[in-house]
Amino acid sequence: MIRRATRQYTKEEVLSVLDPLVSEWFESHFDDLTPPQRYAVIPIHEGKNVLVSSPTGSGKCITSDQQVLIELDGLVQLVRGEEIISKAKNVGKLLARVEGGELYFIPSLRVFSLKEMNTVKIPAFVFIQDYQGEILVIETEAGRKIKVTPDHPLLVATADGFGRWIPAKELRVGDMIAVIRRIDYQSSRIDLPLGKAIDTLRKNFAKVLTYSDYVQLREKISKSGFQSLNDKELNLVRVFCGLSYSKIAKLTGIGTTTVWKFFRGETSYGRELIIEVLKRAFPKDIERNRLFVLLENGSIDTFKYPESVTEEVVKWISFVLSEGHIQSSRVKRGVVDSISVSQSKNVKLLREFLEISKQLFGIELTQKNERDWNINSRAFCTFVSVYLDLQPCSREKRKIMPRWILNLDKDLMRTFLRWFISLDAEIGTQIALAQASRDVIDKISFMLLRFGIFPCLGEQRKYASNTPERKRETYHLLYIHGKENLKKFYEKIGLERDPPLKFRTKLETKSSGDHLFKFLIDLKYLSEIPKSLNMSWDIFEERYGNIYEVARRTGKITLNAANKLYELLKEDCREFGVKNLRVLDYLEKIRDSDILYLRIRKIRKVSYKGKLIDFTVPNLQNFIGGRGGIVLHNTLTAFIGIISELLSMARKGELEDFVYAIYVSPLRALDNDIYRNLKVPLEEIRELAKKKGIELPEIRHAVRTGDTSTSERQKMLTKPPHILITTPETLAITLVAPKFREKFRSLRWVIVDEIHSLVESKRGVHLSLSLERLEHLVGRPFVRIGLSATINPLEEVAKFLVGYKDGKPRYCLIVDTTYAKKMDLHVMAPVPDLIYTPFGVINEEMYKYLCELIRKHRTTLIFTNTRSGAERVAFRLRQLLPLYVEEIEKDDVAAHHGSLSRTVRHDVEEKLKSGELRAIVSSTSLELGIDIGYIDLVVQLGSPKSVTRAIQRVGRAGHRLGEVSKGVFICSDRDDAVEVAIMLKEAMSGHLDRAHMPRNALDVLAQHIAGMAIEQKWNVEEAYELVRRAYPYKDLDRKDFERVLRYLSGAYSQMEMYKVYGKIWYDPDEGVFGRRGKLARAIYSQNVGTIPDEVRV
Repeated sequence: MIRRATRQYTKEEVLSVLDPLVSEWFESHFDDLTPPQRYAVIPIHEGKNVLVSSPTGSGKCITSDQQVLIELDGLVQLVRGEEIISKAKNVGKLLARVEGGELYFIPSLRVFSLKEMNTVKIPAFVFIQDYQGEILVIETEAGRKIKVTPDHPLLVATADGFGRWIPAKELRVGDMIAVIRRIDYQSSRIDLPLGKAIDTLRKNFAKVLTYSDYVQLREKISKSGFQSLNDKELNLVRVFCGLSYSKIAKLTGIGTTTVWKFFRGETSYGRELIIEVLKRAFPKDIERNRLFVLLENGSIDTFKYPESVTEEVVKWISFVLSEGHIQSSRVKRGVVDSISVSQSKNVKLLREFLEISKQLFGIELTQKNERDWNINSRAFCTFVSVYLDLQPCSREKRKIMPRWILNLDKDLMRTFLRWFISLDAEIGTQIALAQASRDVIDKISFMLLRFGIFPCLGEQRKYASNTPERKRETYHLLYIHGKENLKKFYEKIGLERDPPLKFRTKLETKSSGDHLFKFLIDLKYLSEIPKSLNMSWDIFEERYGNIYEVARRTGKITLNAANKLYELLKEDCREFGVKNLRVLDYLEKIRDSDILYLRIRKIRKVSYKGKLIDFTVPNLQNFIGGRGGIVLHNTLTAFIGIISELLSMARKGELEDFVYAIYVSPLRALDNDIYRNLKVPLEEIRELAKKKGIELPEIRHAVRTGDTSTSERQKMLTKPPHILITTPETLAITLVAPKFREKFRSLRWVIVDEIHSLVESKRGVHLSLSLERLEHLVGRPFVRIGLSATINPLEEVAKFLVGYKDGKPRYCLIVDTTYAKKMDLHVMAPVPDLIYTPFGVINEEMYKYLCELIRKHRTTLIFTNTRSGAERVAFRLRQLLPLYVEEIEKDDVAAHHGSLSRTVRHDVEEKLKSGELRAIVSSTSLELGIDIGYIDLVVQLGSPKSVTRAIQRVGRAGHRLGEVSKGVFICSDRDDAVEVAIMLKEAMSGHLDRAHMPRNALDVLAQHIAGMAIEQKWNVEEAYELVRRAYPYKDLDRKDFERVLRYLSGAYSQMEMYKVYGKIWYDPDEGVFGRRGKLARAIYSQNVGTIPDEVRV
């Protein structure tokens, strides 16, 4: 019976069926259950078959007025929850409604998360929920602050350096919670919105002319001369000449009013004289980045714009944000009318700013008084406010940093900080910055963290100095203090003015002043040092100082002390030959960590009614939010049911040397990915048991594929893995391995991953028979679990997974929480004419286009339809890319397919995950769910031959539930172009190919009958019934089955002339068959598998 899951179990119900150790580990890592877990864990625990087609989970977290550091639309941004909610509602995909909230997918969203104590960017889901009740406002030293629900966990310091997730309601004043002390990321490309800025100008001014307008006009003059121009075109010539009406009147002797009427088309008087003046003044060429604006009164405004963000742009914007007033008389329309700056103290930077304005933009500021300077060009102010994202503000408190500011590369960010702080900060024994704008302070705080400089934050009520009325305002403060912090700032950022004596003295003082940088430490770590180095306590204190006494008294160690201790201890361990000292591992952990722990100063309970927001972060379960960057937990978890059952068996002493779970995946590369993902929870749970004094036997897991060496296979005979990770073909081979097959007798679970890639091919047919043979070997049913994200129809796939018994499908529960990704799909041809252009030219242009695509993207995944094609394309790209793209070397391109050795494939996968490759070419091996890190473009050469495969391949861009999946399909002939165009139209409409499963494949059946004969002597009726339990063979005709038996037994003697001999013996009278010949097992094992339905090898 096939049915869909309707009941979601509670967290308490699910955890109650798990082993206590697993429950404790789960609760220490995860805040809540995902929808698939709520549906599936208990049915699997009860021994039911389950097909899961699902996204990740959901949960509740912080109030919507809190800040979160994210990457959205390709830009790193510090935004409030309300902005993310608005984005989710407007452009996000609603995936599910769970627990009174909504789970959204925003394609371009990535959050910053903590991975092994270091920060990374990763895609995430957004969960939004209405909430009314109590929340906690938690404030720490150094000005960090967060508002969370009482049950939401925060990372709290522990003496082992790892930290522990504890619900906010259990925290107390004095506890130390994790915050970010440094954060680094790859700068995004900043594309300034030139088109948008010019459009804004055109909406607000009479005429805006660009370089292309000039070229068009120049070509017409060159062809037909000035006399061919009409009045309006002559007026454009006047604009490019920069001539006012009065200037032309003076040069021609004609009255100004007449000139004005001439260009309005009201008179032709003086045409020849005016044309002669324009002819002499018309420029032979103009700067490509210059704009000309014709105002309503006929006057002309002209200025330049930078085509990218340069050091001069950064200096200019820094000065304006620090000292400027950006004003608008039409705030509702968001149009900036004027920009002015005030500066009298730092004359050097003022002069440089004025010079940059002249050189960069071609404008000169007007001095209003001793300290104030104005930009008189209203057109320029309007343009630059849009182009550089300068928000209009009536007062400084509304000043907002440009959205692109956090995406500057480190050199440009250094320049920005150096100028801004030199202009605005008070510098003495500390650097103090006060701003009425919280946005400015918060963004500068994260910019400093990027250099490892940890600022303190605060607020202060004081009288505003820049307003006529003496009014108290809230000012937001940022401090950089402590010798190490100040020294780091001076070395990495620097100042644009001479540092005062107090500052220089502070840098030279012996005091570190980094008292915030403290970590809990277990005294056992320090106690083992003199024992391990065989030294007395007197020598220990003489060598290492009073570090033990300080740690004993406070329970903490400062980062400075940790660094010094680490260097001394490392040197002593080398000298005395001491290894595996726990304190060294601990010190290395906190030295390299991107976090520190701050003491909670205040916890307040307040009532709250409004939206909550959470991020569901795959694999890492946390994100960075709140003021200053606090580490917050989220709700994703791994699939834990099987581990729980195995652990319970281990605790009871029932875990023997058998295989209890088999994980079948279609790709060897995916096998290795699963192995890595299982390793972490197994090790962490065992470590948890050890801390509790529980000695657990190891839960072994291993990969067995065609890559597995003979020695590794031999080890599996004596110590078989409790969880075996394998492929369909290797599973079929192990079924006839006389010794290893006996290890399957206690099997309880089989998981089939990426099931959608198997159901439509004979590989899937092969696997379905293997599963039925496996159940016959085990002698009882086992739990079957299918996993997939792209599949249709689910009911048919469920039948494929569980098979038939007594003519009816076995029970299967379908858990369906699927979602659709947004995709950006393009069909491209290398040349305009695919019919008459020679193939050599098409091929050459295709590679040029490929090189250009790779240049514009960080990592490009290229799919071909054959393995030989993958090698050919990779080889050619290695030759061409270094010639076309200066920063790319030939080693930045790699091929990946099943014919490569395991070592080569693993090396390529690791390089891909670490971001070392710019392009990778694959046939099918990277098509499925292998964790391949960040891919921002997929290129398909030719037709992928199905809509589902097209979606699957393009989905590898942003595979971890990230931004819009971008795919380019390059077609080199018109048949492919037509086929792909239709295919992508269906894909964009959400129409998936219906899975068509091969039925009654006699070639696959012949293989399995040969394999079954090796296992034992079979009764024909019994074998026939076993085969019919597999869904593809449920309607197999008995006559066809017997014909296959006769063929395999060599009954068709005429086949011998083709060297086809009998593989089994078969007695039709008694209705039995069995193994024939000593080489039957070797022949079977060497020839198992299926030929692909398409030419894809």
